[in-house]
Amino acid sequence: MFGKIGSYCDIALSSPGFINNIVSANTITAPKRSLNNGSTFNMNEHTGSRVANVVFRFFQLCSAAIVAGIIGWGLHRIDRGNGPSNGRLVYAEVVAALTLAISLVLLVPFKFVFKAWPVDLLL
Repeated sequence: MFGKIGSYCDIALSSPGFINNIVSANTITAPKRSLNNGSTFNMNEHTGSRVANVVFRFFQLCSAAIVAGIIGWGLHRIDRGNGPSNGRLVYAEVVAALTLAISLVLLVPFKFVFKAWPVDLLL
């Protein structure tokens, strides 16, 4: 039983580059950081989703700013022409302003940001 395992170990130890594989495998893993409560987390565990969240929130912020600017310009033109303001335009401007405010708050990648997806559904 142990002879078979020993032969596998001998083959692995005698193969060229065995030490390099161990060293490179250890350098690829991300360092563990300890939290105050003693638990550890991997630094690269949520990096991709946090970067994606910031990118998508930035696009949401840009889109809301563009919509607010275009509708605000239209409301300004209607006001200068002494025309009646349309309720739909005012509603769209309010939604764009709320989206701007919420996307600014949720742009920073905190833990609670990932649980705020129902706010996106409401907007």
